[in-house]
Amino acid sequence: MRLVPSYAVAVYTAEQCTFYDSCKAAELVALQSIDQDSSAPDTLQLSAIHQTLPLESLSQHVPVLVLVPDAWLTVSRSQVDHLIPVSLLPLAALSYATEITFLPPEAVQFNYSQVSLSDKRSELTVFACSSEWVEQLCRPFHGVAKNCVIMPFSQWQRMKPSSRSWSRCKKQALSTYQPEKVKSQKTRVLLSYLLALSLLVQGGALGYLFSLHKQTEDAFLARQEISELQASWKAVRIENDFTQSVLSAVQAFPRRVQLLAVRSDGVKAEIRMTLPESDLDTIFIGWQHQFPQWLWEVNQTSQSAVSMHNNAEVLDVSISIFSG
Repeated sequence: MRLVPSYAVAVYTAEQCTFYDSCKAAELVALQSIDQDSSAPDTLQLSAIHQTLPLESLSQHVPVLVLVPDAWLTVSRSQVDHLIPVSLLPLAALSYATEITFLPPEAVQFNYSQVSLSDKRSELTVFACSSEWVEQLCRPFHGVAKNCVIMPFSQWQRMKPSSRSWSRCKKQALSTYQPEKVKSQKTRVLLSYLLALSLLVQGGALGYLFSLHKQTEDAFLARQEISELQASWKAVRIENDFTQSVLSAVQAFPRRVQLLAVRSDGVKAEIRMTLPESDLDTIFIGWQHQFPQWLWEVNQTSQSAVSMHNNAEVLDVSISIFSG
């Protein structure tokens, strides 16, 4: 299956107009030999060229880049004693274009390039012609091409083959003065930055909401486990005061203490739990004040580790309590 080119290249000479596919580099190399000094054809010669155009060989609905000899356009090369700011280049080029073509701004099409000669000097090259001349050159392609633009052949030659995309060629083609173009480009850049910032903020907000949702689920599950354990305790009839006191003390644990096991035979109780290292002394001292008649034995059953939830040091502890 034949590949459709990204755009077609129509090359004018004083005798003919030849089509090339932009994807065929070997054919485009042959364009180096085109005579740049040939004079522009008159209306009758241009009409004769159009009648011989093989439009059936042109791929349907693709853009057409029309290359013309520099001599067919009005060219101005001027050395300026300063670098013209990018925002002012279109207006400066328009000034030169109207001066060399003797046409009003709305009737002229042009393009330009600025080359820096030194820190304080530059050369501004302007190619210009009338909009009527552009219309005559593009007229045969209006019915079959998606778009048609004109470019001086020398500018096309200076472009690297890898950079001859349609978007770049279109930017370097002749066009009318567009005072809002620079402003619209800045607006598009600003909007793209705002869009990226908005996506970043929304992504951060979604991540934070997901984190909160995960923490809420974890807290709910922990609370549910405690409620179920408390309900199971309340369902058991306990007549021993010592065991009842131990269970009451355990129920007063803060939520950050994870209870693993409770055993009691009425005289001795054993409690296994995981809790932050900083809370062990606080809980133990509080129990000693509350139950001074009890005897205690505290054993650390594992080395300290870091909790994934709050980044605090936690311990696995076994506390044996004797009623005394």
